[in-house]
Amino acid sequence: MQLGEYFIANGLITREELERALQAQKENPQSRLGHILVSMGVLQMKDLYRHIKGWLETKQEEGKVQEEAYRWISDSEIESPPE
Repeated sequence: MQLGEYFIANGLITREELERALQAQKENPQSRLGHILVSMGVLQMKDLYRHIKGWLETKQEEGKVQEEAYRWISDSEIESPPE
């Protein structure tokens, strides 16, 4: 499951919010989806990190986590996310 779909499935964002964020990401490809959602005011940073952790755990249980997925978020940020 892609991160955006995970956010929708968990009631964090709507399909329309995801589509807007993905469009913004197309216009600025180096931006990360979660950070775009935070800048849109859809998610708070602490919620983003908490739910990314849950998404990664789900992917790990499915045997689909790649090391790269963990690269952009440190353990310290997962345990004590920025406000």
